[in-house]
Amino acid sequence: MNFIACDGTWAQSNGAITCVGTLVPVAREELSQSGLSAEDADYLIGQTIVLFAVIFSVIIVRKALK
Repeated sequence: MNFIACDGTWAQSNGAITCVGTLVPVAREELSQSGLSAEDADYLIGQTIVLFAVIFSVIIVRKALK
């Protein structure tokens, strides 16, 4: 499946969408490569949990010292 991209700007006139520039076909495979991989997502989730644990620990320690 191919998508159409515009190397300029999209415009709308009289209810029709036009490209002010050149239309360029983009293959679906080119678009799918820009997402997160499963390993990247797992790493980000892990780091988020660590950050939450650190912040929670700091809050608990501050409350205990008051």
